Amino acid sequence: MGDITDLLAEQIKGVVRVHSPIEDVITSRVVVRIKKSPNANAHIEPGTYTIGGYTFDHSDSTSRPIYSATKDGKPVFLKGAYGSNLEQLRTETSTLTKRLGSHDHICRPCDYIRNIEDSPFQGYEFMVLPHGGETVETVVSTGITTNDALTILVQAGSAITHAHSKDVIHRDIKPTNIVVDKNRKSKVIDFGIGGHMEDVFLDQFRGYGTVVYISPEQENHDDPSKLSDVYSFCATAIFVLTGNQPYATKPTCIQDGMVQYITDRRFRKFVPAQIKDMYGKFGTHIINGLSEDPGERPEVNQLYTSAMTIKRKLANKLKTAY
Repeated sequence: MGDITDLLAEQIKGVVRVHSPIEDVITSRVVVRIKKSPNANAHIEPGTYTIGGYTFDHSDSTSRPIYSATKDGKPVFLKGAYGSNLEQLRTETSTLTKRLGSHDHICRPCDYIRNIEDSPFQGYEFMVLPHGGETVETVVSTGITTNDALTILVQAGSAITHAHSKDVIHRDIKPTNIVVDKNRKSKVIDFGIGGHMEDVFLDQFRGYGTVVYISPEQENHDDPSKLSDVYSFCATAIFVLTGNQPYATKPTCIQDGMVQYITDRRFRKFVPAQIKDMYGKFGTHIINGLSEDPGERPEVNQLYTSAMTIKRKLANKLKTAY
């Protein structure tokens, strides 16, 4: 087991740069290929395992496992990978540590496990993340106040603003990728398909995202941008503020194939009218942020600022009421 600094130093050693397979389209970039780890066991028996002091239950094998684990009685998550998926895990770890550094509302790795020996998990590597609490999807479904909803959005907006200031995009902002701890502190998680905007690695995830929250340009396999995150954040804001999905019920054509659904824009036009009336400039920013034209969307720092303003106004009203 090694710490995060050791991992990053290890990544630099023996890195081989090769020409991108899409170099005829993008000539100024290269892909970083990291040396493969030893062959991993793709079929591990179910059971309880301890690696690097972290204990977890393993039920089935996947190429990108995520486990709830404990160490010294404290809950954590282990996000693992092996083989060809190691590059993604290492890139995410590097993004969270070197690119983004420390931020109150971004879930940052607290450990990294590699060089596993004498274990069925030999060849695997694990990023260790602190247990962030419940997802926003769960929190909202149980009922929250307007103030709590705005707090979540302000804190998440702060995290995304910080990421964008470092030229890092997330690409999969949604209610299940924001967690809230027992102290009502929110953190953005899972930069697995995100990264620095100049990384060719991002091209491997063209079209990736989550139905309902993904931006139109991502659906169309166009270049994602910071404004793609804005779209997803605004769609998430609709859910957080109303408890409802940001668009109408999924059409029946989804049964015939996901592509038919996500490319049929007729089903993506519903936005609750009360958003603008109730939340003023923040509401306007949310509606504009859902535009199919990225050029019509606000930047995330504008959303963050207008969310802060409406939250303060609400707090002042509550003080006056009492």
